[in-house]
Amino acid sequence: MAADIPAFPKIETPPSLKEMAFGTIKSSILNHNLQPGGVYSEQAIAKELGISKTPVHNALVDLEARGFVKLFPRKGFQVNALKEKDVEDMFEYRHALECAVILHVTPELTDEEIADLESMTAQAAATRDRILFLKFDRGFHRYLTEKTENTYIINALEHIWDLCDWVGGEIFHLGNRPEEAVAEHMAVIEKLKARDVDRAKEAMREHLEITELRFHQLIDLKESSH
Repeated sequence: MAADIPAFPKIETPPSLKEMAFGTIKSSILNHNLQPGGVYSEQAIAKELGISKTPVHNALVDLEARGFVKLFPRKGFQVNALKEKDVEDMFEYRHALECAVILHVTPELTDEEIADLESMTAQAAATRDRILFLKFDRGFHRYLTEKTENTYIINALEHIWDLCDWVGGEIFHLGNRPEEAVAEHMAVIEKLKARDVDRAKEAMREHLEITELRFHQLIDLKESSH
């Protein structure tokens, strides 16, 4: 008789070449290694990454759909600059959906799930690496969204997380924004712990408003320096 099979941890599907190219190019844009307004060759990027042009092109198609780049047939691609109107529209969108998320999940979150949110926030507070901070910051919002188990809300917000990273990356070095954002997340968590729907929604609304305000302050600083 065959022996019982022990429990094995699930093996995560490794990222595809397209996903790896997407992440690398996006990080290069967030870090300003690829400059807004700069025009770059798909072939040169593929050579630098050591992969074929096809996954790079497919990654760029996705990045174009998210507003990061503009593709030019047979010429390459140009890195876009964040536009104030796009950011304003995005935050209007986030306000509606993320406040709906709070209404949905506040009565349902378990103590263990709130502890997960606290852990992500603590990890964000402990790092000074911009990309890693954005990973934990996005993780906080995505975790709450996924707890709704509402496919429409999850898919709607999934489409803009990369744009949220872009905004977050731009304002990362503005004042003490990382510490400020961590404090705002903790304020949301405290209201979730109390199962106070109205105050949790208000804390999330305030967090989003401050984030948008910091972006506009950054634009003002850039304009005043010219």
